[in-house]
Amino acid sequence: MARIDLSFTAPQSWAHGIISTRQGPTTLVMPWGRGSGKSWFSRTEGIWLTAAKYLGKSRRKLGLDTQGNPVDFGEMRGVRIVGLCPTLKQFRDIHGAALEAENGGQWSFLGGRLNRSTLRIDWPDGSWFQPMPAAAASSKSGRGIRCDVVLPDEADDIDIETFDSVVRPWFSEGWSLKLVLAGGTPRRGRHGLLYRLHRSGISTVPMDARYFSRVATYRDSPELVDPREVDDARRNMSPTTFAREWECDFDSSEGLVFNFSEDFHVKEPPPGISFQRRGLGIDHGWEDPGVFLEYGIIGHGEDAILWINNEHYHQHKPNHEWDELARSSYYGWKAWADRSRPDRIADLRRAGLEIVGAENSIEAGIARLAQLMAIRHEEELPDWSRFYVNPRCVNLIRELKSYRRKQDPHETGKFLEAIEDRNNHAIDCARYIAISEFGPYAGSQRTETPDA
Repeated sequence: MARIDLSFTAPQSWAHGIISTRQGPTTLVMPWGRGSGKSWFSRTEGIWLTAAKYLGKSRRKLGLDTQGNPVDFGEMRGVRIVGLCPTLKQFRDIHGAALEAENGGQWSFLGGRLNRSTLRIDWPDGSWFQPMPAAAASSKSGRGIRCDVVLPDEADDIDIETFDSVVRPWFSEGWSLKLVLAGGTPRRGRHGLLYRLHRSGISTVPMDARYFSRVATYRDSPELVDPREVDDARRNMSPTTFAREWECDFDSSEGLVFNFSEDFHVKEPPPGISFQRRGLGIDHGWEDPGVFLEYGIIGHGEDAILWINNEHYHQHKPNHEWDELARSSYYGWKAWADRSRPDRIADLRRAGLEIVGAENSIEAGIARLAQLMAIRHEEELPDWSRFYVNPRCVNLIRELKSYRRKQDPHETGKFLEAIEDRNNHAIDCARYIAISEFGPYAGSQRTETPDA
């Protein structure tokens, strides 16, 4: 094998040490800010060093039969690597030129043949690397993949559900190396794939022993980062964006629960829109405001979009007035309500609503709402989301902009998992709608508020 001289930064050395010494399934998480070299490291460790390690080598395909007995299915040569990315264009923009230069340069001794159109690499020993857009991963061809290594790039642009239901089965063979190198910045705060993997990576629970994670910022790689560029970025970015992108701060929005953008998520529905389903989310209240949120849904399945179209948000509004509003404006509508007041549910049912006490799992509902809210990036299409709010819903908009986690009393600038119990009455309605219409989001915790 040709001699390759590599120089690692501190975060890269830590990651390389983990992979070099591990045997068995390993998920290494790289929540690293800009300038830390995670793209270069992901290619170098996940593609080139892995392909070199197995160059010309064979390994036994050891598995189990239907009765659970050990079986030797023969031998295989090489290694199979998938680069999981939000879109192929995004992968090409970040890695395309570097991949071509590296394959034809210092790693040319591996003999890889690069397809410039698909960016797939095939090596003579049977090893291969294939970029896979997250959208295509759910297709028939994507679901049929079996591999040894997966490199999720910009992990927060990949849905947790896609990772769990599609990507994990790629490792289903008993002889798969089961190596994951996941990197990115926290675009979805604590509700994205990156944080879910990071949380396992810093866990001390034995079942998470395969996970390793370490947050790194631009400060951890001074040999790669020009401080003048950092200063320029700090001046020209919002503090939130700078903290997220350069410091990989999961709480970059000062602990805000949602990555909600008023400029992006607040808009009127397109003219002539036809909603497949309409309904209400209901939160009871007196001293705290009572709320009706009117919503509509267009599309189906993973493409369905939730529009919050109108709100009724009132303090000290008598029950009979809420009942009359239901009877006069929403008779026969489906409604998902705070289940802590069965008496009010019964009243509203008599007023003509098809009303159900909604599941009250806070984190599960919030996680689903955050997943719908995530801004999606697809080739040849404008950015879009599965959650929009009509400008007339001023109280919901205000709450979405101010709903935050509790500050850690022991460490300034850090936040706990627990969420402040305020600015949440319209949000409660929204999560009743989200979890009732779309179900709990994968990987979310289930914490319920006590019934009154």
